Amino acid sequence: MEPKRTLDSLTDDEIESCFDGSSNVELVRSLLEDNLAPDGWIWSIDFGDAFAEAIEGFIDADSGTKEWTDAWEINREWGERIGDNINKLLEQEQQ
Repeated sequence: MEPKRTLDSLTDDEIESCFDGSSNVELVRSLLEDNLAPDGWIWSIDFGDAFAEAIEGFIDADSGTKEWTDAWEINREWGERIGDNINKLLEQEQQ
């Protein structure tokens, strides 16, 4: 089943509503485009990895430490939730 909407039809406000916190809409939109499956859905797991990699510079710990790894995992999970929330928007009729 294909989504009812396209990624291009989502407004910045709609994308922002998918964040549980604060992030950069342009960054997220770019990562979404890079993780768009051929059928029009977002690959949430891949998006989560890409999101965590993109915001690594904001981790306030030394790379390779447990604190850094824990923060990276939290960011990955956050990215997966964003991807899942975007997919929920894609399955809704455009208003």
